[in-house]
Amino acid sequence: MSISSEDRDQIEEMLSQIPKDATMDELVQDIVEAFGGTRAYAKTLFIEFNTMQPGSTGRQRILQQVGDLVSRMSSISRNTSSDTSELTEDDLKAQLKSLMQD
Repeated sequence: MSISSEDRDQIEEMLSQIPKDATMDELVQDIVEAFGGTRAYAKTLFIEFNTMQPGSTGRQRILQQVGDLVSRMSSISRNTSSDTSELTEDDLKAQLKSLMQD
C-alpha cells in the first residue's frame, strides 16, 4: 500500500504551511496531524510493514524506527536508558498492535 496522490498533495499542502521558525515539537505535531493523528500514523506504518517482504530493507527500517521510538519513549517515561536490541520482530509487532488497539 502506498500513499495516494491525493493524500500526498494534502500532506504537502499541510507541510508547506509550517512556519519557517517552527520548533521541532511543532514540526512533529504538524507531521502527525498531516497523517491523521498518532493512531492513523501507526496504522499506516503497520499496513506498510505488512505489505513488505519479511527481511526486506524497508521492513527492517520500520522495525528499527519502531524500536528506536519505543526505546526513546521508555527512556522518557522511566528517565532511564532502554535497550531494544534484544527485542524480536514478534515483540515489535506485538508492541505495534498494542499501540493500535482502542
